[in-house]
Amino acid sequence: MQKKTLWIAALGVVLYPFYAADEKEAKEQAARLERENNAGCQDLRCMPFGFRIHYAELPGIISVEAEGVK
Repeated sequence: MQKKTLWIAALGVVLYPFYAADEKEAKEQAARLERENNAGCQDLRCMPFGFRIHYAELPGIISVEAEGVK
């Protein structure tokens, strides 16, 4: 079972949360988000302890059983 950590990419004024196994995977996902949104990534942060904003809470680490689950 692989563990993935929460990362948050800031593109403009929008935050994009996603889970990645390591920094390399996080940078690849951030690059994909840049292409999809035609915007540069101003900040990419690892959030292993989670993130909470306005009554929503994202866990810091998740376990992934099947390859390709995002």
